[in-house]
Amino acid sequence: MTALLFAFACGTPPAPAIPAAKLQLLNDQGQPVDVGDAGWETALYYHETDPTTPYTGPIEASYTNGNKRLLAYVKKGRLDGESIVWFAENEREQWMIDYRSGRIEAFKEYDQNGTLVVEYPESPGVTNIASTNGPPQPPGTNDIRLSLLELRGALIYHVDEMIFPFTGTAVELWTDGTLKKRETFEEGEHHGSLKWWHANGKPWYSATYQRGLPDGRVEAWREDGTREYVYTWQDSFPASKITYAPDGTESGRVENDMGTLIYYHPNGNKKLEETYEGNILSPSKQVWFDENGLQIDPPPTPPPLAPPEG
Repeated sequence: MTALLFAFACGTPPAPAIPAAKLQLLNDQGQPVDVGDAGWETALYYHETDPTTPYTGPIEASYTNGNKRLLAYVKKGRLDGESIVWFAENEREQWMIDYRSGRIEAFKEYDQNGTLVVEYPESPGVTNIASTNGPPQPPGTNDIRLSLLELRGALIYHVDEMIFPFTGTAVELWTDGTLKKRETFEEGEHHGSLKWWHANGKPWYSATYQRGLPDGRVEAWREDGTREYVYTWQDSFPASKITYAPDGTESGRVENDMGTLIYYHPNGNKKLEETYEGNILSPSKQVWFDENGLQIDPPPTPPPLAPPEG
């Protein structure tokens, strides 16, 4: 950290890092705001015990397993200098982000083996595995990468934000640069449009969320464009589920907590048959089939049939 090294060089003991959770983000009127709220860009970080002087000094955070998570520096209320984020499991560096008065100037992302996978700006002769067409955007702004978000407890946070749940839009791209996912969030929950696309550009999944749960029509399609299922949510609860065969005919229906759903492999053979008896959220029986149509034991971890419904 530049500021900490300067303090050491001058013979001044650096201030001890405080837990990031002890900071609060206050707007020009001294009111608490969340990242993504109107006017949050001009808000400053203050220590919870001193709402009058913007905080200056190092901050830190740890994972629940006790391993270090974050070390960053705040200057006059804004992130400034080098911020380091570590993986939870092996304490290797995951992110090195260079801030200048709250704005991201540069960053590097590493995998858990310590290999550099993304760098901005790119160094001469270095090709990013996953590059962007423009500079990375600060937490809370639209169209950041989904890989920068993580689930903590029941809410979604930006990896570099220790206090406020994420609000904004996040995307994921296929390796050829085409759009794979676009998801909107409000205060750490899915809220608004959620859309996925197959690698060939055809729709995969579409839903509208309200405070973390689907609302209304939820649809999914196979890679060839045929509809796989339609679920309908009302008042934060699924009212009906319908599955479709590859030829477009209805293959199953659940209403009033009763019925059967049938899902198919890409080759058209039955993949899964679910029976519901009194609880639309959980089938009372599942029968799995391989791609040849032969019944098999349930997979140890059944593959997801759709994005999480919640």
